[in-house]
Amino acid sequence: ATPQAALVIQYTAGDDYGIAQAKAEIRRSYEGGKVVGQEVLELPLPLPGASARKAKESTFQDLAPHPWAGLAVLMRLTAVDAIGQNGHSEEIALTLPEREFKHPVARAIIEQRRRLTTEPERRMSIADAIEDIARRPGAFDHDTVVFLSLASARSRLFHEKEESAIAPVRDLLWDTALRVEDGKLSLVERDLRRAEAALVRALAENASDEELERLMRELQQAMNR
Repeated sequence: ATPQAALVIQYTAGDDYGIAQAKAEIRRSYEGGKVVGQEVLELPLPLPGASARKAKESTFQDLAPHPWAGLAVLMRLTAVDAIGQNGHSEEIALTLPEREFKHPVARAIIEQRRRLTTEPERRMSIADAIEDIARRPGAFDHDTVVFLSLASARSRLFHEKEESAIAPVRDLLWDTALRVEDGKLSLVERDLRRAEAALVRALAENASDEELERLMRELQQAMNR
């Protein structure tokens, strides 16, 4: 983990036919390595070029906003060669890096956000906890955006019973915690990381000149902000 809570993956690969693609597969786990649920997080891994026979690379993955940040996971690297054969690494047990929030309100928001992942069946209790946070606007400098975001999150959990409502509420709570912690700075930093990652992927995939120019403009705009 980096000080900014990014995950660094360093890896080597080799194949006589050439490596067509590589990725990291991550699953939630309990302590002791028992897998939780069926969901798999797949992270594409950059390669030095199309059908390279050897690769020694590293990649930075910004997973701090992911719902599994701070939770135990199992990670396995997978590669596919030019004729479709698969190769796998051993599974590695680790805890996904998580951002440390210092503002007490931001920490409280992140705690309820994590509960939506680990205790989704208690959404009414979580909605009540979010409402309690919103009732003390002095604790977050009476920021109207924060108040309205918390009220919206609570309302969606209370009125929308479908499981599909949880993911957008988690995203909203993450952005709200960032605003409480850093104002607008963290949101701009997130956009910069996304622009960097998109450009790295495009370079690894030999994207067109037009696509690279577009991504470089977006990166420059994010740096300016």
